[in-house]
Amino acid sequence: MLLDRLRHDSTLRRLCGWRSVKHIPSEATFSRAFAEFADSACEPPARGADQTHQGERLAGHISRDSTAIEGRERADPEGAAAGQAEAAARASAQGRGAPHGAAPSGAPAQHDPAGDARRLPYACDIGVKRDAKGYQTSWSGYKLHIDAADGAIPVSCLRTSASLHDSQVAIPLATLTAERVRNLYDLMDSAYDAPEIRAHSRALGHVAIIDVNPRSGARKQALRQERQARACLWVGPV
Repeated sequence: MLLDRLRHDSTLRRLCGWRSVKHIPSEATFSRAFAEFADSACEPPARGADQTHQGERLAGHISRDSTAIEGRERADPEGAAAGQAEAAARASAQGRGAPHGAAPSGAPAQHDPAGDARRLPYACDIGVKRDAKGYQTSWSGYKLHIDAADGAIPVSCLRTSASLHDSQVAIPLATLTAERVRNLYDLMDSAYDAPEIRAHSRALGHVAIIDVNPRSGARKQALRQERQARACLWVGPV
């Protein structure tokens, strides 16, 4: 998909440094380069550019979400499952109680963002996600987890297996972003509604704004009644 886009999009091709189609590297070269980037512990120079030029600037809001990436290779559910089991065991050993947990005291756990990111499962497998209209979609490939500042400017990104739940990436991603920019608010949807994630956000000095995930029937009913009460109290323009 990327090679096809580079061949037909002259603007993108020039931004990447290739003046003509014949200068574009082969698919094998791209594959080797991406594999090196994924396995390398070194940050590409571009990742530090935001700290150099915008490090003292207040980002305001950070919006956190994920998007699907379809992969061409065969799904490896066993590899992804092993990675998730390792994450769960590591979190339990650290006393966090859940793969996406924070330190029980509310203090930020001692994280190594680069190391935490490398330990996340990134094998190609099957993912399921609910879209904005409430419909479930599935795909074979990966997930790209993104922290974006105001103006839809990406600050941090992590690629994982498609099956990995968004909440399991929240704390490593938040820790990585906190090292790059200063922000006040963390915006997340209901997939991130977990006490550990809220506690970690507070420990970083942020205000977590997260949609409520009504996991029980009683809570769903209470939220429904609250919405109905608000609708009854609303008064239109006169």
